[in-house]
Amino acid sequence: MTLTITNPDLEALGLTKADVLLELALGLYAAERITLGQASGLAELDQATFRQIAGKRGIEVHYGIGEFERDCENLRALGLL
Repeated sequence: MTLTITNPDLEALGLTKADVLLELALGLYAAERITLGQASGLAELDQATFRQIAGKRGIEVHYGIGEFERDCENLRALGLL
């Protein structure tokens, strides 16, 4: 998908492309519309950095039972659990 934003107000506010992508990713993640991996990818950040920024904004990490079970399965498959 290509998204073109031609709003001069964003430039006047000093918002960069990275700022806009981060705000979009944080909003979608906070609304539980996208996963942590998708959000960090959209923001063009690694997951640790995205989690840190989200935490500073008071956005909790979404990690449910399903994700925990998948992580356990993956660790078992790797022989780490």
